[in-house]
Amino acid sequence: MTIKQPYENELQPGHYLFEEPGEGVIQYARAITAQYLEENPDADREELLDLMAAIIDQKPDNKRVKRCDFCRYLWHDDSKRNNKRTCSDECKRGLKTLQKRKQRKVKTVEEPPKENRGHKYYAHYEYPFWVSEQAMLSSRIDGESFMNHDAIDRISAEQEIYGGGNRKVVTHERLD
Repeated sequence: MTIKQPYENELQPGHYLFEEPGEGVIQYARAITAQYLEENPDADREELLDLMAAIIDQKPDNKRVKRCDFCRYLWHDDSKRNNKRTCSDECKRGLKTLQKRKQRKVKTVEEPPKENRGHKYYAHYEYPFWVSEQAMLSSRIDGESFMNHDAIDRISAEQEIYGGGNRKVVTHERLD
């Protein structure tokens, strides 16, 4: 059974988010079913389904039996301090994901994102463009500088000697 909660109402108390049950829920259901089958060996499938439906709706009297904060099914907390909130690691991961999503949503409402300097040049379009001529010139000043003729001559001379790679090109053959 998968009943999803609306996005706006996530993590509010009283709202039940039925997801696929976690591992702790499955273990608890197996234990309850095994105990019921020991007491009633001739129980059929219908009785077990009624038992599971009753378990979902009832409030447990045992302190160690709780509702998972993510999938909202009952499970047995076997931790030493009885302070777990979720039945499995998957549910814990899902709960943390919902909490982070809510924090990001609140953060964007409280603090809108600042204007980024990187949005001056749009390169991902078919025809890349600068936002303004001033943005184009200021970016050139930040990172680029022109080379003088001596530097260009030195680079071209090194390319003639070494070629395109990093090995020296033999310019003459040895006569032996």
